[in-house]
Amino acid sequence: MKPETLKEILEWKPPNTTPIISDGILLPKSKLILFGMWGSLKSMTAMHTAFCIASGKDWFGFKTKKTTTLLIQLEIPKAEYRNRLIKYIRGNSVTPDNLWLVNESIIKLDRDYGFRQLEQVISLIHPGLIIIDPIYRILSGDITRGYDVGQLLDNLEHTMINDGVSYILVGHTKKFIPELVWNWGQELIGSSYFQDWTHTAIYLEREANTYNINLKFVKADLADRILPDKKVSIDRDTLRFTSII
Repeated sequence: MKPETLKEILEWKPPNTTPIISDGILLPKSKLILFGMWGSLKSMTAMHTAFCIASGKDWFGFKTKKTTTLLIQLEIPKAEYRNRLIKYIRGNSVTPDNLWLVNESIIKLDRDYGFRQLEQVISLIHPGLIIIDPIYRILSGDITRGYDVGQLLDNLEHTMINDGVSYILVGHTKKFIPELVWNWGQELIGSSYFQDWTHTAIYLEREANTYNINLKFVKADLADRILPDKKVSIDRDTLRFTSII
């Protein structure tokens, strides 16, 4: 801990940084959480996000910076996930060489062994962004306990500080009655530490009997304006994402 005078802070020149996703949605060394109910196409959206950022392509109308990306998928079997990747690549004509993937069933990043594995991967490929889908699969403790969640978040913070990594985590909602929800930001399952920790939180809502999803910005601490909701249509045959609004 090193105290600085007001004069020192004002004279300090911060490094020039380009946002990973524009409009303050995701900056270097920052974090974003995508969350929604089961069946809200979170994993498809996470995969699309990884391809957009690794390629430097627009993401739902927002600019991105081409960034080496590590996508850790812990829920979908490898064979099925490979099929989705092939469909996405064919449908979108994109094959970034800076997109890395891990497809496992068990990685516990709140434990020393799992966290050391992550550090080894980071030292090998030097990602600027890590996407983890879903949150609950990387936690061996109780997702509702602040202490257990704090262990995980401290580890992730360590890589942000030392390695310059940004994070996108994919989470689920609690059981709820939609018409009684007054604040979507409170519906992410787990300790409130997650919502306190993240800079940006986006709730994904799927329209019934469609492949349309609504993205609601329930938290955007680094944005300099109120971010409008986005409506997106997904072509299930090609996995192309098209912004409607």
